[in-house]
Amino acid sequence: MTIGETNTVRQAAEAKASSSKAPEPASDKVQARRELEEAVRTANESGALGPSSELQFAIDKESGKALIRIVDRVTSEVIVQLPSENALRAAEVLKNLKPGDRIA
Repeated sequence: MTIGETNTVRQAAEAKASSSKAPEPASDKVQARRELEEAVRTANESGALGPSSELQFAIDKESGKALIRIVDRVTSEVIVQLPSENALRAAEVLKNLKPGDRIA
């Protein structure tokens, strides 16, 4: 997990905490972040995703949704992403529909 990835994990945790009704104490947030970082580090070091793949967490810039990715370490190509780009874009289209709108 790189520093940039750590920042996206922190941003996701902060976004979730700010949207919840009862905010968690700061120490709980820090502990949850550490546990997530350790789990990602363990998964990446174990090779469970393959010798040239790694697990990453990120935030989609357009929707603000949390993303889980498996990325090729050599090429940085995204192998798998949840939710997929298609699902993110479809959700955005559906969110912006008004009564009477048609999907072409």
